[in-house]
Amino acid sequence: MKNKRGKKLAMTEAEFKAAYEQLEEGQFLEALDIANRASMVHGGYQHYTSVSKFCKMVKGKSMWLSRLDSPSLNDLHEANKYGRDWRRMYVGCFSYGRSENALLWKMYCKPNRDAIRVLISQEGMKRFKEYLQNAANVEAHHVVKRDDRFVVSSRQAALVHGGVFDVLYAAVKDCRLGCERCNDLMWNSCHLHIPELAEVIKAQTLEGFFKDCEWRGEQETRIFVKTTNVSSSAERLAIRIPDEVLNSMSIVLSPWADTAHCVDVTKRLERLFAEQGLKVPRIRRSYL
Repeated sequence: MKNKRGKKLAMTEAEFKAAYEQLEEGQFLEALDIANRASMVHGGYQHYTSVSKFCKMVKGKSMWLSRLDSPSLNDLHEANKYGRDWRRMYVGCFSYGRSENALLWKMYCKPNRDAIRVLISQEGMKRFKEYLQNAANVEAHHVVKRDDRFVVSSRQAALVHGGVFDVLYAAVKDCRLGCERCNDLMWNSCHLHIPELAEVIKAQTLEGFFKDCEWRGEQETRIFVKTTNVSSSAERLAIRIPDEVLNSMSIVLSPWADTAHCVDVTKRLERLFAEQGLKVPRIRRSYL
C-alpha cells in the first residue's frame, strides 16, 4: 500500500494475513518472518490478571516473565517438540485484538471481582519492543523463591536479546503419542502445510515461538528475553516496564464485580497511576 506521494506504507494486519495465505507449501522461514513483522500491527494486546497483581506491576513498574519450561506456561510435552534451550528463555503472554475474550477471562482469572483485563495499545507495544531489543539497557532481575516467598534478586541478569513475536501454532506428530497430525503451521486463523514441520522446528533456535494448534484460539503475542546463562532457582524474571508502555494502557474491570466494587477499584487505579507520575488510564466495566 502507498500514500498519495507514492511512499510505501507499513502493511496492515489484513495484508499480512493475505501474504500468509499466499505462501507455498514448505515456506517455513517465510511464515516466521510474517509472524515476526505482523506482531506490531495488531489493534491491541490483552493481558488477563488480577487487580492485586496489576497494582504491584504498576507500583514497581515491572513485569514478571515466566521461564519457558514452567509447567504453568506450556503443555509439558511441548519442550520435546519445539526447540531445545528452554531454560534461558523468559516470556510474557498477551492475546492480540481489542475485544474482550470470555475464554481468556475464564482461563487466566479467578471468577471473582479481582479479575482485570489490561490492554496495551499498538504504539505502546512498539515502544516495548524497541526497549527489549536493546538488551544491554534492559533492567532484568531473577526472581527466586526463599522461605516460600518470591524475592527479586538485587543482581541484574545478563541478557542476550529480547523482543516481541506472534506465536505460531503447529500440528506436529509426536511419535510417543502415536497420533496422526497434519504438519500444518497456523497463524491468525491461516494454515500453511510444512511436510517436514517437526524436523525444521527442531533445527531452529526458536524456543517460545510455537505452541500446539489446540491453543490457537488464544492468538498469542509474546514478549521475550533470553539470558546468557541458566539460573536453576529462578523460574521468573522481573523486567522494567517503560513509562511509555504503562501510559498506553487501558483497563477493563471484572465481569464478576458489582457496581460499588468497580467504583472503588477505578478510584484506586486512578490514584495509583497518578502517584507514579503516569497517565491515568481509561477504565471501564466488562461488557459480559
